[in-house]
Amino acid sequence: MNILLVNDDSVYAPGIIALANALKGEHKVTIIAPAKQMSGTSHSITFYDFLNYEKLDIVEGVDSYIVNGTPCDCTKFGMDVIMNRNFPDLVISGINKGYNIGTDILYSGTVNAATEGAVFKIKSIAVSQNYDLQSFEFTANFIKKNLTKLMEIIPEKEHIALSINVPTDDPTILKGARIATVGLQRYNDYYVYEKHKGYHIKGEPLADIGNDEFTDVELINNNYISISFVKHEFNDYKSFEKYKDLKVEL
Repeated sequence: MNILLVNDDSVYAPGIIALANALKGEHKVTIIAPAKQMSGTSHSITFYDFLNYEKLDIVEGVDSYIVNGTPCDCTKFGMDVIMNRNFPDLVISGINKGYNIGTDILYSGTVNAATEGAVFKIKSIAVSQNYDLQSFEFTANFIKKNLTKLMEIIPEKEHIALSINVPTDDPTILKGARIATVGLQRYNDYYVYEKHKGYHIKGEPLADIGNDEFTDVELINNNYISISFVKHEFNDYKSFEKYKDLKVEL
């Protein structure tokens, strides 16, 4: 299988390297990733600046490229220019250092780099893990072990990706893996000023904000690996049906 690996933590991030090493023996793996840390860039792409890339020698047996753009650029530009539209069978984004659960996926470069693959109706997976985990080997091996099953559950030629989050690599704590809905994630956000630098956002997640037991947020809190189906769907069909015949004055 031809697999494109992208991320938002940079081409040198240990998560993408661990994933490449885990998959390269059985698959043709290509890394196309940003030149620097690009967390929080959501689904942004480069319009007014110029994109460039360079081939690197990072993982033996894996074609690796560095791009001076966003995570979504790495998927979109990578498939169009670097891969010359020889589209991969699968796009995997990650492994991200830190969860992408709940409404955090709105901001996530990791998740949106995967959903950009889904825009092209290519099967795509975003993979993230607990920020405090020191190793990426467990998560990489989880993806390798379950890759066929994960591929099977992604609908064919639809704009749907998987978002997977791993809470722990301790088998005595981990309870299993479950299909999840995307929950709510809220923070007590605030900005801290650093002299000669500017403002930096900080905050901690709020508890008890109404997530049910099937959400990724609650499953992660209860030490389950969460697997969610995500897509770009901006329509509120209930409101559309209610107001589709609304007359508006010109």
